[in-house]
Amino acid sequence: MYPEIFAQDIQKVFEGIDNVKITILDKKAIIENKMGLLPAVANGSHNDPRVVIIEYIGNPNSKEKIGLVGKGITFDSGGYSLKPAASMINMKFDMSGAAIVCSTLLAIAKIERAINVVAVACLTENRIGGHALPLVEAVATAMNGKTVEILNTDAEGCLVLADGITYAIRNNNATKIIDVATLTGVIRGFFRKVRYRCI
Repeated sequence: MYPEIFAQDIQKVFEGIDNVKITILDKKAIIENKMGLLPAVANGSHNDPRVVIIEYIGNPNSKEKIGLVGKGITFDSGGYSLKPAASMINMKFDMSGAAIVCSTLLAIAKIERAINVVAVACLTENRIGGHALPLVEAVATAMNGKTVEILNTDAEGCLVLADGITYAIRNNNATKIIDVATLTGVIRGFFRKVRYRCI
């Protein structure tokens, strides 16, 4: 499942549900939104990235809005920090975070909960290619303007989530953020060392 196919399938799933708004950003729109980390990961693949934004307003009188941000790596090779062969098995499921946030919003919309929710699914592959930006020690600029030195290209989930979180806050006015990701071993050490602030 490539990012484009994932986005198309999500559109089909939400057909007939009137109380949601779906926006799909292609690579050009992603770059125009200055989401520099997501295309940095995506540039190694010949399949372009997508961002799927699904917005549900169940309580128009409330300013509270939950942002669900999901990691959608449709295949994760590890990039130049290449995974061992055995560790690549089941990496087609590295999009599970994105699938979960979209499914969660679908359930909320179907039961018409009186809350406001936006789901942001950041979709790309993490491959190796001649146009891949994130070599080890490369620097990329996030949507919020912060620069990130990439010390391990297999930490791509943290990069795409960072841009997705900023998008949910700035473009969809999310007041609370829940991110969902298959970050595997990196989760143990990453969030103790890095603090990412969206301002």
